[in-house]
Amino acid sequence: MTKRSKEAIAARRQALLAAAHTPRYPSVFISYSRKDKAAAKALADDLIAAGVPVWWDREIYPGDDFHNAIVTALDQAQVVIVIWSQDAAASPWVRDEARRAARQKKLITLHVPGFDPANIPLGFGDHHSESIEDRDRLIATLLARRPAAA
Repeated sequence: MTKRSKEAIAARRQALLAAAHTPRYPSVFISYSRKDKAAAKALADDLIAAGVPVWWDREIYPGDDFHNAIVTALDQAQVVIVIWSQDAAASPWVRDEARRAARQKKLITLHVPGFDPANIPLGFGDHHSESIEDRDRLIATLLARRPAAA
């Protein structure tokens, strides 16, 4: 075997190892209004079933500092999905989480059925919002944002 073919084999092996350790999806933080908990849970369950690493406030345990847990999870997530609804649009928490995600350039906006995206709060109207029901479109978006190989 020549030196060149050994180098080619080593390079291919390195590429395969990198691909095997590259996550298929980015890590996701889900922001929502408490009144939309069922929609958030269904979304989280579907994403987890697809292999997407998901964090939502069900991951906060008794004794955890609520504020610090949310800020840490927001900052560590590679994507923040905000589920807009009338209640979410009125929630200071959801708006703050969306604002932080937008500043970090990792905001994806979805909306619940019946919510008019024209009612998304000021400052977020320039982010295209998809229906929360269009899971295929969301998965395609997450695949497009998957982490690069290290």
